[in-house]
Amino acid sequence: MPRIAFILEDYYGDAIGGAERQVQMLGEALREVRWETSYICQRKADKPRRETVDGMDVIALPDRKRSLTLLNYAALSKAMGLSGADVFYQRVRRPFTGMAARIAKRLRKPLVFAAASRADVVRDVDLRAQNKDRPRLDKLLYPFNRHAEDWGMLHVDTMIMQTLEQALLLQQHYRREGIVIPNHIKVCSFPPLVNDKKTVIWVSNIKPLKRPELFIELARRCRDLDAEFKMVGGCPSGDTRQQINAAVQELKNFDYLGPLEPEQAEERIAGSALLVNTSTFEGFPNAFQQAWAHGVPTLSLGIDPDGVIERHRLGGSFDSLEGLEKALRRILSDDEARKETGSRAREFALKSYDISHLLPQYLELFESLLQA
Repeated sequence: MPRIAFILEDYYGDAIGGAERQVQMLGEALREVRWETSYICQRKADKPRRETVDGMDVIALPDRKRSLTLLNYAALSKAMGLSGADVFYQRVRRPFTGMAARIAKRLRKPLVFAAASRADVVRDVDLRAQNKDRPRLDKLLYPFNRHAEDWGMLHVDTMIMQTLEQALLLQQHYRREGIVIPNHIKVCSFPPLVNDKKTVIWVSNIKPLKRPELFIELARRCRDLDAEFKMVGGCPSGDTRQQINAAVQELKNFDYLGPLEPEQAEERIAGSALLVNTSTFEGFPNAFQQAWAHGVPTLSLGIDPDGVIERHRLGGSFDSLEGLEKALRRILSDDEARKETGSRAREFALKSYDISHLLPQYLELFESLLQA
């Protein structure tokens, strides 16, 4: 049986994010068609160095801060060899991209890179690090890490983009062609949540670029509505956490549910009236696709991958919080229109993003690399 090894910083069993969840679902789908799967990632010292979890062979590297990732070159080389993979798949542009590309060439195995956002394909500006105050050591090592990332982007065998916009940026910044395969979903069914109030939900790992404070402000402005505003996502301690805790105490219509397992988060989305996104930039949020698959319209503050929200009338994309608030009030007051939008969103999501529909594209790509 052919074997693929996924390479990411984190393991989805330790820290689930959008990239990790996508790989988890892809691995499950590949195993169903008789592919073997490995997962190479950094893990803390108390985790097994190698274990098999639900059919995934997990190989651990030492856990290092991102600026020191290059120190894991030897460990990554050993892990890639141990995996016995026929194809390697690395997601999110990191120093791992360059290291994996060099090692894969030495092993004479193909490497697929998968973008997680437009930040992965913009070369001259680090969109993820804007407005961040880096420690001195991180600043000193930054040029070396960026060089490794860029070298990898220029030397991987094939590149998968989530959106047409990313493919255009890739061509502009790296003069390379990308294959567009959108994020995928595996639709789950949940019993309806019993709730007398309409729920507006926000789901993401909480960090500054996600702008959670804008969702809190939205809840504050909408205190007159018979609606609940719920925030889901992991949040480290600090000013943002204090702001969230203060909002929970101040606003009767706002609640913070903390980090949830993917299935639990999806269940919360499925039971909501609206999903709200406030990020400065995203790749293609898993929460969007989950919401649409369950007939939940999406209101987004500026993020609309390839314009699908507006083009397919799945909710709305707005340039200001005022515009989003007006749309939210209008949709919550019109049950018929909201259900119509939700029905349209569900039909679109199942047709466009179901993993069973997208898997043949992955298989065609991987098998072509094996035959090359």
